[in-house]
Amino acid sequence: MRGIFLLNIKKKLAKTFFQKLFLAKHKNEGIFRLKPDIYAETSSKKYIMDAKWKILNSDKNKNYGISQNDMYQLLSYAVVYGCNELRLLYPKSKDFKRILEFEYNNSINYKEKISLKIIPIDLERNIADQIGFLL
Repeated sequence: MRGIFLLNIKKKLAKTFFQKLFLAKHKNEGIFRLKPDIYAETSSKKYIMDAKWKILNSDKNKNYGISQNDMYQLLSYAVVYGCNELRLLYPKSKDFKRILEFEYNNSINYKEKISLKIIPIDLERNIADQIGFLL
């Protein structure tokens, strides 16, 4: 199902990101390739998005069911791709109906904050009608 969820979202957005960048180098060769699911640009900003096929919950004490690894993954994208607008897309559910907004702690001295929006996508509605929530 994740593949179908992601394909439907990709079809409605600007472009998929194909630039090969890596998290690290070893002996002058890139290792740990980073490949975000979706890359989109407006005239003033660029966005990196990743779609997850997991049902979130409303329990703040359990981080809403968001994986810590997913948070690290998006922060890696921000640092390597120089992007400060991040999006995680999850299916909308009875416990996850509203956008969650986070700001990464910034000890790297970026000029701008790194923001992450976690966005519910309603699988029963046309994804094209929901794109405004993504940017």
